[in-house]
Amino acid sequence: MSALEQGNVRNLLLKALPADAFDLLTADAETVHLPTRHVLVESDQPNAHICFIEEGLASMVATSAEDEAGEVGHVGDEGMAGAHVVLKTATTPNRTFLQVAGSGLLVAVETPQAGVS
Repeated sequence: MSALEQGNVRNLLLKALPADAFDLLTADAETVHLPTRHVLVESDQPNAHICFIEEGLASMVATSAEDEAGEVGHVGDEGMAGAHVVLKTATTPNRTFLQVAGSGLLVAVETPQAGVS
């Protein structure tokens, strides 16, 4: 894979990072298509990747003990799915999936954890 250039990414969080942090995060990033309903984060399950959304819109949904679901947030090109990983938490109770198809950059969970330690 060719190296990503910070000026060419659409994700606003990646654009705002210092150059060395951007290089660390994207060195092994994989560009992927994200179809509608694709699950980026499954509730209460460890993640292998975080995703910086370049295009599209993801919804974060919380589910109650009675199986009632409610939307608790959105992620678009301003952020990332899997932010709990940066907080050194293995899982989250929320499920994140695509409402609007697009694309993103997948980064292995170990990459941001190494940068935060």
